Amino acid sequence: MRLSLFICTVLLSGQALGCGHCVQDRIAAVYDHALVKQTAKLHQKILYLAWDGPVTRDAVMHRKLMNAVANVSGVINGSVRVSLEPAAIALAYQPSSISREQIETRLLQQLARLQVKVTALPELIENK
Repeated sequence: MRLSLFICTVLLSGQALGCGHCVQDRIAAVYDHALVKQTAKLHQKILYLAWDGPVTRDAVMHRKLMNAVANVSGVINGSVRVSLEPAAIALAYQPSSISREQIETRLLQQLARLQVKVTALPELIENK
């Protein structure tokens, strides 16, 4: 009885740890509450993305990603957040000026130069 209780406890406790691959882990890695509040106040939206590629995940790549995303037309200045592990990006945009799809297309083109692909994550309820 004690052994089975111990095994169940060990197995279930591992589920509480983040794997780094699920949507929630990626969003949490780049989530900035102040940015969320600011974008809501300005009627902007936040786009969360997963990224991947055959690149070294270090400070140099972090800087390259930050600069590349910040230089995409339509991305709000100062809104870019990048996480190397789990690999995620957050950015704000003005939906009255540009669509989510246009931002995604521009990001794909810009980040292809770095051999990085992005995939949009589902919108958060508070972000709609």
